[in-house]
Amino acid sequence: MLPLEPRLHEQIAPWLEAELRQLTGGMVRLSQQVRAHEYVLDMLLLSHPDPERALHMWQMTQPQMIDTMMKVPTHDGEGGFKQVVVDAWQEIILHYTELLEQVAEFRRDTQGDD
Repeated sequence: MLPLEPRLHEQIAPWLEAELRQLTGGMVRLSQQVRAHEYVLDMLLLSHPDPERALHMWQMTQPQMIDTMMKVPTHDGEGGFKQVVVDAWQEIILHYTELLEQVAEFRRDTQGDD
């Protein structure tokens, strides 16, 4: 790789720094939005009037979610990006499956006490 002429480097560096700041800011905002959505979704599931039905519907949609997840393109030629996406999907599916199971079990246990 040829070294950049110093004047060209001085012109490119500020542009790249500004672009990086903008991209980083966007990622932080998106991350915070996702976190807020996770909390809202968790609260909705915890207060769902029929957690057994919600769990059943969740279990029915998992095969479709897995099919969608497997269609993620690989960008690095070795599948590393796809594996990151697959791992993230699996983590999300596991989280909400466990949450729904716990809510349904709790609701069964507390309704049995009435």
